[in-house]
Amino acid sequence: MRRVRFGGPVEVVDVGAWDEIGSYDEPPVASDHLKVASLLVLDKVDRVDPDRVALLERVTHESMGEKPMVPA
Repeated sequence: MRRVRFGGPVEVVDVGAWDEIGSYDEPPVASDHLKVASLLVLDKVDRVDPDRVALLERVTHESMGEKPMVPA
């Protein structure tokens, strides 16, 4: 296992469940997961308005710091 390196946790965010600015309809532990994640996968972006996805990205960057985000 010498060639395996820990890259950090990946958190999948259901964009459709994002109900209000800065509010994610998940248990409080989800917020902790977002804070320690090395990568955020924004799931179901095709089901919401692109402006809402942009808002989620902005709010996440403001509250959790700059993290790589991948739309899915």
